[in-house]
Order: sequence, then structure tokens, then C-alpha cells
Amino acid sequence: MAGLLLPNYFEWDSATKPTRVESFAGIAARTLLMRSADTRLVLHAAAELLRQAYPHWAFTEFPDDGHMAPMTRAAAVNEAIVRFLDTDY
Repeated sequence: MAGLLLPNYFEWDSATKPTRVESFAGIAARTLLMRSADTRLVLHAAAELLRQAYPHWAFTEFPDDGHMAPMTRAAAVNEAIVRFLDTDY
């Protein structure tokens, strides 16, 4: 399925355009931060910065799923989202 998608020309925008961690401070909604343990280094580092800055956000890490886990492991990602939505905190 991933082979059918058009190239994502903007994939590296998050790594090349300056965005401060504080930019996310205004998010009032409950937030779920997800990453894969073996995702690209820059994405892993960005998620870790957000995780440290916003410890009240829920966090889920998927082992060995890469940065395309929502497409390649949709069932696991969907399960994590449902679990998050079913949790009150």
C-alpha cells in the first residue's frame, strides 16, 4: 500500500523549519504523543523533546515499527488511540 502513495515532499519540513517546543504550550486538549523506537533519529529526538516538555501528555512507543507505523501497523496504532480515548485523566 505504501508504494501507491505519492512522495511526501514536505516530510523534512519539521526538521528544517524552526519550531520551538514552547509553540505547543497552548494545546489545551488531552494529547497523545506516539513514536516508534526505531524511527528516524530526528523524529525520535523531536518526540523526546516534546515528551520532556509536556510530561502530562500521554505517550506510547511502538517497538520496531519505523516512522510509518500508522500505515504499516495500523491495528496497533488504532488500538493505542482507542486506549487513549477510553482513558480518563
